[in-house]
Amino acid sequence: MSANAVAEMPSIEINALESMTMVSDADLDEAIISFLSKESLKTAMIIYLVGEKFSNTNSEFFDMIEKRISYLIETDRIKLYGTLSKWRSSELSLK
Repeated sequence: MSANAVAEMPSIEINALESMTMVSDADLDEAIISFLSKESLKTAMIIYLVGEKFSNTNSEFFDMIEKRISYLIETDRIKLYGTLSKWRSSELSLK
């Protein structure tokens, strides 16, 4: 393996992590809420749209979005219909 190949491999992981850490919890919360209304939408769609907004659609970033959705549910800012971990069948809306 060449020195260039070794140097390039970690940069891919670092770039993914950097884009995740550059987004604050407040940024995620604002993005999640911006896609919601009184009418419910599929959780999977919200997670995808937020990922697209930040140009990051890797699974680790999606997990971060899910954690922020959970926080918003716990703090009574949004409403969950179903089980949060079942993205394709659960739905979210504003309170």
